[in-house]
Formats: sequence, structure tokens, C-alpha cells
Amino acid sequence: MRIIRSKSFLTLIIIFFIIGFSTSAKSLIGFPGKTPAKPNATELPGEINPLSVIYPASLQDYRKQTKEYIKAFSKKEREYIIHIFSKGKKFFPKALEIFDKYGVPQELQMIPVLESEFNANAVSPAGAVGHWQFMATLAKEYGLRTGGKYDERKNFSKS
Repeated sequence: MRIIRSKSFLTLIIIFFIIGFSTSAKSLIGFPGKTPAKPNATELPGEINPLSVIYPASLQDYRKQTKEYIKAFSKKEREYIIHIFSKGKKFFPKALEIFDKYGVPQELQMIPVLESEFNANAVSPAGAVGHWQFMATLAKEYGLRTGGKYDERKNFSKS
């Protein structure tokens, strides 16, 4: 399992949440997408924003730095990003179906990317297990079986 260092973790958060699982990311993994109807009114002078990406208010002052960082990271780690989105083809539709059923925000589908890179056998140093990195106590509170031969924290849909 590839260890995510803090800088890579921060970059993935920036990529997935600032870009907001944009149309280009959706097309990379085969999702039909909708482009927002209105362009971003708060663009920097001379800025091209074909996907109409809207930055969260807390990051508006850092748009230029984050874009430069994302460009550099996406060039350097292109294969890794493509690999993660390819793995996501299997998991994102399942997550969206479950989230729609329970009214959970769709952005949370990125948690398994950041926590375990979609690895069911991922175990954190603190003992969290599975795609979603549930600790045993919390998993039991949600009715998941832990330990023994079958640990339901490793089951993407159940967890």
C-alpha cells in the first residue's frame, strides 16, 4: 500500500474538493456530467475557467497558488491520479446510490480515496480498517461485525 504523505494528502483534498469532482474528472472515469450554467463571476483577471469551477469562500484568496500547485502535482503524479480515478469507476456509483438513499452529501464519496485509496485491507496505525477507515468501536455502533474471519468494515457497501 502506498503511504500518503501529508503534502500528497493535502493535494488530493485540494484537487477533489476545490475542483469539486469536476466535469473533466467525471469524463476521465466515464460519468455523464453537467457543466454549471453560469461562469464563475469571481475569476481572476485573464483567468480561463472553462469548467466554471467555483472555489469555496475560505479559499478565494488562494486561487492562484492552489491552481499552480494543482498543475504541478497533476503533472508530477498524473499516473497516480488516473489510477485512483480508474479505481473509482467501481466505487463511486455504489457510493452515490447509498448516499442518495440516506441523504448524505455526495462530496463524502471522496473519503475512501483519501483514507485508503479504495483498499479494503487498509489498516491505519490507530487501528481503523477498510475503505472508510472505521475504528472497531464506531463500526459496532453502526451494527458492523468486526474481527474474526469477516470484518464488515472491509465491505464497501455495508460500511
